[in-house]
Amino acid sequence: MAMRIDLSALIKRHGMTPPHFTPLPLQPATDHNASIQGLASPSTVDREFMKFASLCWTPFKNDIPLLFRHQKDRVAGKLLDIETRYGGLFVRALVTDAEAKRCPYFSILATIHQYELRQVDDPNAAHVLITSATLDEVSLVPDNPGNPDAIVQPTPAPVEFFTLAIRGIGIIQQQLAVIEKMARSSAAPPPAAHAQRQRTMMTSAPRQPTPFKQLVEAINR
Repeated sequence: MAMRIDLSALIKRHGMTPPHFTPLPLQPATDHNASIQGLASPSTVDREFMKFASLCWTPFKNDIPLLFRHQKDRVAGKLLDIETRYGGLFVRALVTDAEAKRCPYFSILATIHQYELRQVDDPNAAHVLITSATLDEVSLVPDNPGNPDAIVQPTPAPVEFFTLAIRGIGIIQQQLAVIEKMARSSAAPPPAAHAQRQRTMMTSAPRQPTPFKQLVEAINR
């Protein structure tokens, strides 16, 4: 409540109005569940002149819901991952609700614990910086998001990743086969013709008498 009072006074002081923006088009309709990701709360000043600091979040609860338009009775799917990043609050989710799958924006609901007024004398930059907050809920909205930078993106398909991984393994296996073949070639026994020539040379060359044989021949003379 205190933050809302201070923010209202700041807005009234400078006559600040939310910047205009054109909403993104809805996503194409699909019968399949949608795997999405993105910054649910980017570290930029939103249309309500608030900014959530990158590291403002308290430990996340295990049961944070994913809703459609902040409607408590309209579950949009399931949050799979929530991660604090320096660019903002990053989430991954699986969306099952038909209308929610078409939404191009994230929106959040949070409990504010601490905040600071920033650049209060600049009507073009004055805002509230939220330094401590608890995330209560993430929603998918088709238009009028709190922060237009909270854009929904499709999660890269796992099938594509595994396809590339399998292709890479195949290339490595081919390279190993070539190396193994080269190693066998360098260690292979000589061809049969070459081995036969070596045996012929060994049998046809005259043998020199041993010292013992020379002694026996000398006695018999």
